[in-house]
Amino acid sequence: MSMNRPRHGLLYFDTLVYRVDDTLFKLPSRHLQVKVAGAGVASSFARLEGAGNSEGSSGGVPVCLSPLPYDGNAHDFANLAKVIIALTADLPMPTNYTLKQWLSVIKLSTFWGLTNIRAIGVQHLSNWALMTSLDQWLHLLEFCTNREQFSDIRSISVSHLSIDNPHFTLDQWTSALDLTFGRTEFSDVSNIAISHISSLRSQLSSIDKVKLGRKYNVREWVCEGLHGLAKQQSPPSLSALGSLGLQTALRLLHIRDLTLGSRSGCGQCRAVGVPVRCRNCQDGSWVDEQSNSSDLDSLIAEHFPDDLILQDFSV
Repeated sequence: MSMNRPRHGLLYFDTLVYRVDDTLFKLPSRHLQVKVAGAGVASSFARLEGAGNSEGSSGGVPVCLSPLPYDGNAHDFANLAKVIIALTADLPMPTNYTLKQWLSVIKLSTFWGLTNIRAIGVQHLSNWALMTSLDQWLHLLEFCTNREQFSDIRSISVSHLSIDNPHFTLDQWTSALDLTFGRTEFSDVSNIAISHISSLRSQLSSIDKVKLGRKYNVREWVCEGLHGLAKQQSPPSLSALGSLGLQTALRLLHIRDLTLGSRSGCGQCRAVGVPVRCRNCQDGSWVDEQSNSSDLDSLIAEHFPDDLILQDFSV
């Protein structure tokens, strides 16, 4: 004789069995009642009874969800499943998810129209810690770009990249610029990378400033690098100059010869071939390096006209 006992309002679940790839999941059906009509066909929502031999009632007749959208797999579905369980049983949301795991949740919840779960994923992205790696944000941007349904996620990603994050290094930003430069859909990200590299460019050698500035069309870096090479005390090595090209090397050596010669002051210093820093010159011909800056600007403009008309993308 069956007894009509009351069910707990929160902790009595209707469940369904789902199959993703070769893995079975038995989950509360309240948030995920999905019947996939077939590969490439939009999913429809229907009440699936978890009884008898109906689909989803056991591991023998699971609801088959493969193939998942956006090349998802069982690991992606497991990320969504944990959120479903937490939401159903009023438990805390996962606290150790990576950016990639939350993206799994957002991808699947967007495709299946699980708006409440998607909102949870978006909220976690918006509040994400600065420790997230730059590579993860770039991966997220790659996925969202040109997908209108994920435009809000892309905006969150760009906003995070705009923040001055001390954990992102010069090399990482340079890699990000290399990935996005010249791609129209990533022009905003390229500008952000250029801005961050500009703030970190004191870590670059003069040679690297010229190279990167030419590669990414940033005039400021090229000019700064040329100035540094022209006025530094010891001449650049031949291999370093050679990496800029023969014409650049010859022009720089010519400019150095002109400017360093004009800095010689007294006969003693000229005799030993040392650019003058001697403030005891009796003949008054000592020239401070600063006084030559305008001459150096003119010489660089004269000898490197093509570099000075580069479009300046720096922010």
